[in-house]
Formats: sequence, structure tokens, C-alpha cells
Amino acid sequence: MRYGFETCIAVLVLCACLSAAPVTAAPALPAQNPEDCVTIDPSTVAAGNVDGDWKVLQDKTTILDYGPDAQGAQRAVDVIQHYHFTRQCFMRHTNPSMMYWKNGVAVPPGNMAGQDCIALNPATVQPQFNAGRWKVMDGATWLLDYNQDQGGAEEAVKIIRTYSLNRECFVARPHVTMQYWLAE
Repeated sequence: MRYGFETCIAVLVLCACLSAAPVTAAPALPAQNPEDCVTIDPSTVAAGNVDGDWKVLQDKTTILDYGPDAQGAQRAVDVIQHYHFTRQCFMRHTNPSMMYWKNGVAVPPGNMAGQDCIALNPATVQPQFNAGRWKVMDGATWLLDYNQDQGGAEEAVKIIRTYSLNRECFVARPHVTMQYWLAE
């Protein structure tokens, strides 16, 4: 195929324009997110007895298992619905030392009657090697235990600071099945 003079000039002009255009880098990919979250619809969450154990269920999927504790399972449902939690998140899901819940993309503020919480200052929370284990501490208060996992303790501190978490809360201590955090 033969091209005319005008076509060759047009191609040369196009090439010159393209080579003179500023080159911009592709946008950077977001950093890997350590969060491991499961979507929850709080309006469909309920406590139910399955084969003798009380569970917090979404449809037929178990979210939390309370064993014989029907009251604990119902309290967990009440908390999920009160705060409109839509995401159940874990730090180190295979052995979660930290469970937290979000309503959308944030951890909510607020209070609920009868909740069991420990106050903390996210600015002073630190990973510390204490008694042979990596723990997340706020001063002398031990919040989380990561055993020999220093990276896990450091990641938990990042989550606490990222969301400005100022209370660690529990449903049915001392046998905690549900842990949740609240923000400033």
C-alpha cells in the first residue's frame, strides 16, 4: 500500500506531538489492606439455637457462637443492630486477636446502655514485649495479646490509630465471643 505525501506528513506530526506530550506515571496501586472484613446486614441478624448452641446468625450463616449462652447471643444482636454494624473485621483472621466492627467504612462513636468497655487513648497505645509476649498496651492496661507475633501487635496499633479507637468493648465477659471497638 502506498501513502501520499500528506499522509506521511500527518503521521510525522502526530508522532512529534505524542513524543512531546508529558509522560505521567500510572497511579500507584493502593497499599495492601491488612483488614479482613465480612459484610453484615444488621437487619437480618438474629440469635438462634442451632443443635443446642446459641449463635448469632445472618440468615443461616453463623457470625458468632455463644454455646449455651442465649443471653450473650441476644446481647450481641442488640449491639450489632444498635450501632448498625455492616462489616465484621479481623486483624489476623486465622487467629484473630482483634475483632472490630464498622458501620460502612468507619468505626462508630456513641454509647449503648449496659455496655462493657475499657477506655483507652489511641495516641498512647503501643506494641510492647511484656512477660515474653507481644501485647498491645495503653500504659499499664493490656488490650490485646499477640504471643510471639510482633507484626500483629504493630498492625493492631495502626488500626487503633487509623480509626481513633478509644474504647474496647465486650459482650459477655469473661468468655468473650464478641469484641467491638468504638471511636472518638
